Amino acid sequence: MAHDSGPGGIELAMEKVDDALSAEDQDGVAVARVEQARQALENGRVKQARALLQGSIEEALSMQAPAVGDQTGTKLVLPALPGRKDLTGRDWGFLTISLIVFVAGAGLAFRFRPRDTVGELRRRLDASPAVLDDADPASQAEREH
Repeated sequence: MAHDSGPGGIELAMEKVDDALSAEDQDGVAVARVEQARQALENGRVKQARALLQGSIEEALSMQAPAVGDQTGTKLVLPALPGRKDLTGRDWGFLTISLIVFVAGAGLAFRFRPRDTVGELRRRLDASPAVLDDADPASQAEREH
């Protein structure tokens, strides 16, 4: 039911539910919920039946240690994810335009870079005498004296 909720999956689930109801060992199984799930399957309510069946074995599952690795008993192998396809003409166009823009940007950055580096400007600033600001009244008063 988890992977096939169509008529074939429902029919197979009904067979499994009938097998569970006729089984001799029903320890840990809520038989009433299994019967309700069978009714839900007959009425086409797959989600409700799935929830009832999962709830019917909660007690049995709580008594068992969790399965790991190959012990899970899962034999269903999902199809592989689709791989990446080859680049199309449009992809090559975007790649080419991106490369041209990158090279142009690097060339313009090199062409219009400042003459002096930040380190050189700091060395010049440290070596030069302090420049007084003309707008500062305190500096104007010092110059007048």
